[in-house]
Amino acid sequence: MELHPIAFRFTQDFSEAAFDWLFPMLVLFVALFFTPAIESIRLRLNRVDISTRMFEQFALDLSTFVFRAERVREYFEKGWTAPEQINPVIDEYFAAVTALRSKELVYEYWDQKFWKEDQRALFKRALGISHEVDEDLHRLNGDGDAQARIARLELEISRLRRAGAFMLAGP
Repeated sequence: MELHPIAFRFTQDFSEAAFDWLFPMLVLFVALFFTPAIESIRLRLNRVDISTRMFEQFALDLSTFVFRAERVREYFEKGWTAPEQINPVIDEYFAAVTALRSKELVYEYWDQKFWKEDQRALFKRALGISHEVDEDLHRLNGDGDAQARIARLELEISRLRRAGAFMLAGP
């Protein structure tokens, strides 16, 4: 059975029109349904990237603080307390504690906005212990048993190192 020439022309025109409209409709479908999903994925990835960068900044500041506090403790423990020996170490410690403590409100904002629930308690604990380490370092200049103060400082630095290690296990 042979198709009538008019019927053949209609099916050919219809298929050409369908193919002409198929690509724009496909583009419109992708734009309407996949663009919001892609945008949502992009925003989530940006949030993770920002969170990770901020977490790394806190980790760097905390690590620097722990290292500088350990150096001060070591100098006091070994009796290297002559001003020309200890003053550069104390200056480095003050720079580290200033960096950590001056950004404390920023860290708390990051904690609330970007970090996971289980890390918040570890974060607050690490900051609390850093305050105790700072207080213990200030007490090294006081009267009384210097070895007991140094031992307490060593204990607090060890606690801070452990708290930091737990926290820094991952954002």
